[in-house]
Amino acid sequence: VIIMQFPLVSAVMFAATALIVASAVVAWNQRAVPGGTSFVVFLGCAAVWAWTYGVQLLFTDLDRQLLVTNFQYPAGLFTCLAFGAFAVNYTGRNHYLTWGRLAALAVLPVVTSVVIWIPGLEWLVRREATIVRVGSFLIADIDAGPLFGFAVAYCYLIVITGLCLLGLTAVRTRALYQKQVALITLTAFVPLIGGGVAYVFDSTVIDYTPVGLAVFGVGVAVALSLDGHPSVVG
Repeated sequence: VIIMQFPLVSAVMFAATALIVASAVVAWNQRAVPGGTSFVVFLGCAAVWAWTYGVQLLFTDLDRQLLVTNFQYPAGLFTCLAFGAFAVNYTGRNHYLTWGRLAALAVLPVVTSVVIWIPGLEWLVRREATIVRVGSFLIADIDAGPLFGFAVAYCYLIVITGLCLLGLTAVRTRALYQKQVALITLTAFVPLIGGGVAYVFDSTVIDYTPVGLAVFGVGVAVALSLDGHPSVVG
């Protein structure tokens, strides 16, 4: 017998998914802007992450929650990689991101996403898990394995590098477009904070990163809709 629940967090994640998809539509219409296409890919990964998280919390048993989380690993990891690609493209540094380099950067996310499905090796990503009660609903409390810990650090390195590129562009760009770049840079910190609370400080079993991604998606969609594009130095 499958026992279902519908916590408020699921509703929040589904709402975040809707915002991300709406932002993706806007970004697709602005894909001619540098970074537009990579941002659509970023939002696609983020939408899968938010949606599957909402679905996960509809179940009360551990096995079904863990099964759904298996789809969240690639969504989350490739969201970070796509953000890095967006930052490089948006700031006019496309020549640094060749297909070969992009493939090399994708190796760790791909390996992590595959290992979680292999019996006997899944402990490298998810060492153990228990079902715990948070308020009125049940959620899987996962003890991450060494490979996942390394993948998270790797993703944060990519994200922080992307933020540095955006920040540098905000400083160097012409004043006419500084608001555009500043909006993108500032909203990019929102999902970073959400992920930090869940993965770095381990202060909650609930990961609010998808909500932060929705905020970032809206911020960038608005920024990409503004006229013009910043001139980048270096």
